[in-house]
Amino acid sequence: MLSLFQVFKMVFGVIASVVILYFLVTYAGVYGTGQQDVQRSLIMKNFRQLADDVWLTGNPSDFDFSKMNEEVYFDARQSPPVFRFGNSNMQVTNPMFFRYGDSVFAGRSQLDFGWWKFSFVVAAPEMVVVFSPLQNTEQVWGIMRDITALLPDTTAVNTKLRYAFCGYPGGRDISSPMEKFEFQRALGLNYETATFYSCSAQLPSNYILVTVSVGCSQSPSAGICVNPDGLFYIAGSDREYAYMDGLDIIAAIIGGTGSDMRGRASDDLYAYKQAAFRESMKFAADIMANRAQLLAGKLAALITGRRIEYGSEPAMCAGNYILLSNALQQVSAELAQPDYYNNNQALLVALSQSKAAYDALAANGCEVPKS
Repeated sequence: MLSLFQVFKMVFGVIASVVILYFLVTYAGVYGTGQQDVQRSLIMKNFRQLADDVWLTGNPSDFDFSKMNEEVYFDARQSPPVFRFGNSNMQVTNPMFFRYGDSVFAGRSQLDFGWWKFSFVVAAPEMVVVFSPLQNTEQVWGIMRDITALLPDTTAVNTKLRYAFCGYPGGRDISSPMEKFEFQRALGLNYETATFYSCSAQLPSNYILVTVSVGCSQSPSAGICVNPDGLFYIAGSDREYAYMDGLDIIAAIIGGTGSDMRGRASDDLYAYKQAAFRESMKFAADIMANRAQLLAGKLAALITGRRIEYGSEPAMCAGNYILLSNALQQVSAELAQPDYYNNNQALLVALSQSKAAYDALAANGCEVPKS
């Protein structure tokens, strides 16, 4: 028969073993979670570095997210935006339009206004943009050209962004997906005699339909419908979206038509584009307007001092710089309006005038066009 001391010793031993085991399991769990967090942070640091390199160099690249074991959420509602993963987040350093996937391509594109370029990175999993043009007009085909030109070329990488047509010769027909430059050549062909039908094909999940039509419904049954009058609509949304350029539509393409507990990614990317574009352009317009004004003043002084002959090409530059400065001041003033995006006609006119003034400067040899 066991003594009281022996019983106590056995019970204490069992309790001690359980306590030790508890701490070992708890520590292992905390350690494992900590190791996962460290690994995810390293993966995201590597991706951010890669995206920054793509933004600087223009060289596209692939990136493998398969070891994240958790989806990365691109929070475009933050200013500046952040990547959210697990319990961590990481700030995005350059303009980016991101959709998560196990493998993504990352490529740089630019909006070019002559006097200023807005560079941005598009990073997304493999996808096919399917166009359905319902009218054969230059305006309709021009919208498709603008969108395609602003999306990156993925010829040199493994994760592809490709393009196709739907609705020709019948509504269920989809052309073979093409790389960017091959599709751009197709967009340059004469389709005046071709009739495209509304796309009724069942598209794979990584295909996104972009219908271009003067008869867009405010609730398209699938994809995105772009009206040449400056508005577009997204399936599943009751909103009306204004666009100034193809990048507004690209924000919707990359964001997609779905929604989750965080809302619609396309809405977030669309709002992010407006904010990033507005801030960057206003800053650039103010700087370039002051620069143009200073150069015009210096040239005027040289003309007055007869160091430059009146009527010569350098003298003509003075007038062009004044036109550029005036146009850029108007650009800045329009961007300062709180509702500039929904009433963007005045801004579009000022941008057109600023580009024309800059092109005249370049043609006269006053400015070396920016590469």
